[in-house]
Amino acid sequence: MQNQTHSVKTLRELHGLQVAVEERRGEPGAWTVEAIDISGDGDIYQALFYGPDAEKRAHEYARFKYGSDY
Repeated sequence: MQNQTHSVKTLRELHGLQVAVEERRGEPGAWTVEAIDISGDGDIYQALFYGPDAEKRAHEYARFKYGSDY
């Protein structure tokens, strides 16, 4: 069984976006990738991941979408 890290937040600022990967509070096993447009109107973009390997898939998505090491 994989040792899952709970409530870990990885935060980066990249190209005017503040990007975070974290486990959702109160929802063990549910992971979110959230990007906030800090250089514009403050738009928020969010992707949710549930189920098997949700943490891994959230980090992979953040690397693919935002091009940084998450």
